[in-house]
Amino acid sequence: MLIVIYLLYVKLSETIHINRLLGGRHLFLLNKAEKSPQSEADFFHHIGNTFGPHMIDVFIDELCAMWDKKDLYRSEAAFRSLDGREIDAIITFRVPQKAEDYKALAVSIIDITDRKQAEDALHVALIEADRSNQAKSQFLESMSHELRTPLNAILGFAQIMQINKKSPLTPEQNEHVECILSGGNHLLDLVNEVLDLAKIEADQLDLSLEDVNAYDVVTECLTLIAPLGEQRDILIFNEFNQPHDIILRTDKLRFKQVLINLLSNAIKYNKDDGTVHIRSEITEKGFLRVSVIDTGIGIHVKDREKVFQMFHRIGADSMKSREGTGIGLTVTKLLIERMAGFIDFESKLGTGSCFWIELPLASNEKIIVWDDQMRVGVDSIDRDHQYLVSLLNRITHEDFDERKFDTFFQDLNNYTQHHFPQEEVVMETCRYPDIENHRVHHLDFISQLKDRENKWYKNKNSAFIPDFQEEIRAWLYNQVLTNDADLAQYTKGKEMEIRLALESLE
Repeated sequence: MLIVIYLLYVKLSETIHINRLLGGRHLFLLNKAEKSPQSEADFFHHIGNTFGPHMIDVFIDELCAMWDKKDLYRSEAAFRSLDGREIDAIITFRVPQKAEDYKALAVSIIDITDRKQAEDALHVALIEADRSNQAKSQFLESMSHELRTPLNAILGFAQIMQINKKSPLTPEQNEHVECILSGGNHLLDLVNEVLDLAKIEADQLDLSLEDVNAYDVVTECLTLIAPLGEQRDILIFNEFNQPHDIILRTDKLRFKQVLINLLSNAIKYNKDDGTVHIRSEITEKGFLRVSVIDTGIGIHVKDREKVFQMFHRIGADSMKSREGTGIGLTVTKLLIERMAGFIDFESKLGTGSCFWIELPLASNEKIIVWDDQMRVGVDSIDRDHQYLVSLLNRITHEDFDERKFDTFFQDLNNYTQHHFPQEEVVMETCRYPDIENHRVHHLDFISQLKDRENKWYKNKNSAFIPDFQEEIRAWLYNQVLTNDADLAQYTKGKEMEIRLALESLE
């Protein structure tokens, strides 16, 4: 990475005259030492020819920063260097606050051309990966449906054979039928989990949000799972130590699915005569944490990063056969994240594990749970909006960390650069009547984001975060979840046109 630091020597009284034009944030610069341009257009034409068209906007931004007496100017730009090369760079300088400060102005230009090229290549790779992932999810969903139909027929006929009083089975025959039922049910569980996984990855999983009594769901799950523990003399303790009227805003069926999966794993990977404890607490950020603690085999440190990966089985050992698909925790994590929650674990090899989930309380207004009412009807736009919701939830939930917030700004900048052009193309294709206002909102948001980013990099203080979160949340509600929702009625019947228009951007 090449860092060039150079000095701009400017005699303010002799060379610069800045005048704000009425009706916008455009500035006009006259150079008295040289022949003055005949018009503002001539001047900017000269800037565009010398440094490239993108530098006109950067130049205006720089002058605006000086005019507004901001402390720090920082921007990414693509421009032409004096030797004719097209480069991408980060331009940074402290804005002079007094006239004499203009005599010597230090500007840092960091060449990030290689990084931008790598990002562009990564973006193309991500698009291809997304297409492949969508195709895989559609295939899995189709195959899951094709497999479930004959499987249900096999299981049904096996059950009929067991209850047929006219031709009862011999003990040996009944044992064989039990093997059919056991294997068939195991395969059906696998197919159902694959189908759930395909639906989530294809963004086709519908959540039914409602007010859910957490204690009632926990009690119901413990009742369902108790027989599994009894088979191996494993004791299950309900230590839900919160009031019995804790209400979550979530999908009750999926909440039960997550808890049952964690409880069944706690029994499956436990030792005989072991214990399972389920505990709860309310976090400071308005979440209910439910912990499932076992006295089982534990998880090795080297396997920690693999736990939520597809087809990874905890403690998988060819000498120790345990039933399981290797998909359960993957589906559990995806479900929890879809419900605006979080999942993690602690474990010690040979001692046991503690898996915990956090879901927002119904009273938690800072967290947004994505549901179908927020869709605009275009998959790529809806995925972007859903990603933005998860991004906001993440910085709302996680503890302050400078690196995480740096990453958040990078992610949000990448989001705006990728998403806003896509959304505007969709609006143009659908002849959306309010497109110009949307463009203005997009430009305003980018400008505000750049301003907040400059403030953050100048003074990384955690006190900055709450106000910024509120600003992002207000924009999300007003722009994405309210204004963008109006786009849905204009996208109907234009799926092919929209797809072709979006492909033209890639």
